[in-house]
Amino acid sequence: METTAANINQLWANLIIEELTRQGITEFCLSPGSRNTPLAVAAARHDQTDCHVHFDERGAAFRALGYAKATGKPAVLICTSGTAGANYYPAVIEAWHSRAPMLILTANRPPELWDCGANQTIDQTHLFGRFTRWFQRLSCPTVEIDPAYVLSTVDQALRLTLSTPAGPVHIDCPFREPLAPINDPVDFTDYLLPIGAWLTGSAPSTSFADSTMPAQHTTLESIALKSIAFALNQSTRGLLVVGRLDRARQVSSLVQLAGRLNWPVIADIQSGLRTSHALPQLIAYADLILSFRSGEPEPVTVLHIGDQPTSKRLHRYLSRIPLERYVHVVSHDRGSDPNSIVTDRIVIDTGTFCDLMLPLVSGPKDTQWLDGWRSQSALVAESLESELDTSPTLTEPLAARLVARHAPENTGLWVASSMPIRDLDSFAAPDNAPLSVGANRGASGIDGAIASACGFAAGLKAPVTALIGDLAALHDLNSLTMVAQSSQPVVIVILNNNGGGIFHFLPVAACDDVFERCFAAGHGFTFADAARQFGLSYQAPTTPEQFTTNLTRLYSEKASGIIEVPTDRRENHAHHLALIAAVQQRLQTG
Repeated sequence: METTAANINQLWANLIIEELTRQGITEFCLSPGSRNTPLAVAAARHDQTDCHVHFDERGAAFRALGYAKATGKPAVLICTSGTAGANYYPAVIEAWHSRAPMLILTANRPPELWDCGANQTIDQTHLFGRFTRWFQRLSCPTVEIDPAYVLSTVDQALRLTLSTPAGPVHIDCPFREPLAPINDPVDFTDYLLPIGAWLTGSAPSTSFADSTMPAQHTTLESIALKSIAFALNQSTRGLLVVGRLDRARQVSSLVQLAGRLNWPVIADIQSGLRTSHALPQLIAYADLILSFRSGEPEPVTVLHIGDQPTSKRLHRYLSRIPLERYVHVVSHDRGSDPNSIVTDRIVIDTGTFCDLMLPLVSGPKDTQWLDGWRSQSALVAESLESELDTSPTLTEPLAARLVARHAPENTGLWVASSMPIRDLDSFAAPDNAPLSVGANRGASGIDGAIASACGFAAGLKAPVTALIGDLAALHDLNSLTMVAQSSQPVVIVILNNNGGGIFHFLPVAACDDVFERCFAAGHGFTFADAARQFGLSYQAPTTPEQFTTNLTRLYSEKASGIIEVPTDRRENHAHHLALIAAVQQRLQTG
């Protein structure tokens, strides 16, 4: 790094960005502003950064979130003073709840301009409340402070955003003027003498173990895995529940363990295994099976690996049956037992757990228990093939099913909250390769879906298909800018039922005097003009054949675009009820 800079502000900003890149952090999400000029210039001029500029701080933050969920590494958010940082808040909350790393650098005016009516100035102390792992305010840059302080602050922030559980870290960066680096360079050689070894080298100031890596020296005795393995081996009816997994290695390790246990596996859509044909023990249609399961034997042991599943039916089922053992394996020590049924909680990297357990467990010799679940799943598959796959009408469940079926191997699938993730979890067929699936299910908001999908694509370095609803699309409409600019193809499939379709499934739908106005919130918009405004291709298929053709054409052309599926909210509700009734009838008659 050069020892000259236009001013002390720029020098400190250069130190911050250089230390981040030495730590392997290269993804930066910037929003235009004035007070953040030193940071933005430093990031933009560094030859190892990948800078993405988005005018809306909220969208920029969700892009950073999607990137983190794909890579396990933080992107760096940089914004100006005033309310700019407050627009990060929804993404920060989601990052906290889903344990995604995020490094936030908000510029600020100096302390002498606080609480005196100075323009674009707010108190940023703990701006994000309890939803950060750490908050720190840098001093205003000055040659009176050792430059090592700047480097150590960056390293501490990075360590904390990555340590388990990962989460957002916020550094408030006040700058006095001048902000722009337009003056003649100043030689700061003498000032930088305390970090001379750092300047002449390429290593970061402080090295620390990558906390995202699995523990390598965990002993069986320390976490009582032998005892757990004994209980699993003794169980006559076990069930393996798989939630969101953090990395591909965890998926492969889990597939091996599932094969050894040979129990029925209920895999959440976020696990990446729900749509896959790679897991013979997968009970793909467990959510629909649990809409009508009566008289069959129930599990006595549950091994739950990963985060909480999406299916409400599964939660209800597990909370009402008498279980002898419920073992939950997670990679973090934050509370995760909403049904109060966990008997054994093991905090360990889930991939490491699977590897350690593999030689210790063996499945039942009698496969009658697994075969019973398989038979029921096969009955549901027959019902859906009859009701959905041969349907001439393009419906929301069928669109979700087709997206899961046709998403190319080695690509990503981003799923918005509300109905899209539920439809995929219920109706997707297990006839694809494992997919990288991302969703904002920490706090389960619908905001930032498009921006998150773009960040997910950037992190995966692969194309992504995003399945979202119309309200989610409207909520994040200006992030279509990112889709148009994405180096990886992003296909946005918008299920447009003109409002909040999920509310038709709630009791409030019976309140005719307020339902449409206050809950369903119909808007009457379509997205053709939005696609045109942002320079994206657009299709609005009305048949399954047209939808599949549009989808596969974008895949083959490696192009971004919007596919809008127009539906009717009331018909969608009735269609879901009819599908469930058909499944229940098929399960009842066998």
